Amino acid sequence: MKSILGIVLLGVGFYLATKDAGLEVVGNILIATVMVIVGIYMLFGGLVPFVFQTLAKNKKFLYKKERNLWINNMIFRMKKNYRTYAIVCVLMLCSVTALGFGFAMKNRNDNISHFENIYTYQVLGSQKGIRDEFTSLIKKENEIKYSSEVEVAVLPNEVTDNEYENTPYAILSYSQIKQIAKDTGLEFELSEPKDDEYIKLGHLYLMSLTNDSIVNTSEINNKVYTEIEESSVPYLGYLQEDMEYMIVNDTVFDELHELGQSMYLYNYKLAQPKHFELSVDDIQTSPHYLGLVKIDPERNENAWINIMFSVSFFVFMVFVLASGSILFMKIYNDAFEEKERYQVLSKIGIDRKVLNKAIANELKVAYLLPLI
Repeated sequence: MKSILGIVLLGVGFYLATKDAGLEVVGNILIATVMVIVGIYMLFGGLVPFVFQTLAKNKKFLYKKERNLWINNMIFRMKKNYRTYAIVCVLMLCSVTALGFGFAMKNRNDNISHFENIYTYQVLGSQKGIRDEFTSLIKKENEIKYSSEVEVAVLPNEVTDNEYENTPYAILSYSQIKQIAKDTGLEFELSEPKDDEYIKLGHLYLMSLTNDSIVNTSEINNKVYTEIEESSVPYLGYLQEDMEYMIVNDTVFDELHELGQSMYLYNYKLAQPKHFELSVDDIQTSPHYLGLVKIDPERNENAWINIMFSVSFFVFMVFVLASGSILFMKIYNDAFEEKERYQVLSKIGIDRKVLNKAIANELKVAYLLPLI
């Protein structure tokens, strides 16, 4: 009964921990944590001894590789010390969680840094088709690695159901995004939306409590559009963090861009991003210049992530050392009780090499079982 209950609790706990959820994810994690801890306790108190007892009854298994010398002792040890093994297992889970959290945060931070540095300059122009003009100005001092341009239609809240005044809806055409991907070498695996559909173009978060399984809709000019996909590929670079971008097909874009105001963005990646200051004055001399976003590749806005990674690794090592110490002290104390038994086995004629193998196998199981 304890074995079955332990397996059920572990299964439900892992399900809650990996379940898609919104704000309720915090509650799910707390419940999952309690279930996993109790499940591990019951696992070592019920299932593991049961498995060893079943193996001990199997003669083909028992009389191979000196198992008959240590398997029964292992059963006794598990029944006696299962609480200790459960505690060690929980500590190891904590250590892996801490390390995984650190690596996840660092990896996400690296992705965000790449996201923001996809362009060195993002120039806001007053009209369409002046990409070559800004290109020639930048080339006076810098070499351009790649560039792109895009028209963005920013819609006023009066024609949308947007509740946030500072983050208006911005519409992009499917063909423009496809061309940006071609110009910059970014991946492009988006399907063209239908007339009542759109693709959300978002940005990366360090942590998010949103539920991706929820189907979102947006109303524009009294027509409802359904989100069919979300992409975080940095087609618009740093500016992708400022607004809610919606990719629609070209026909819908031609209809909707008349409702708002068009912005013309010209994006450039320098071959030497460290020299980003050299072309700023030249860009601003253009009569069509309206604004500029310049990205310093050496800025480090999320330096605390590196500190968090170091702390996570330190916590990981603390839990590992604590687990190893508890396990070592328990096995060390048990060794004094087992010493006389193995001395008796040696006196009745069992070869010392055989006894050493039996001891080694018993120690392997004792140390590795909580880690598995």
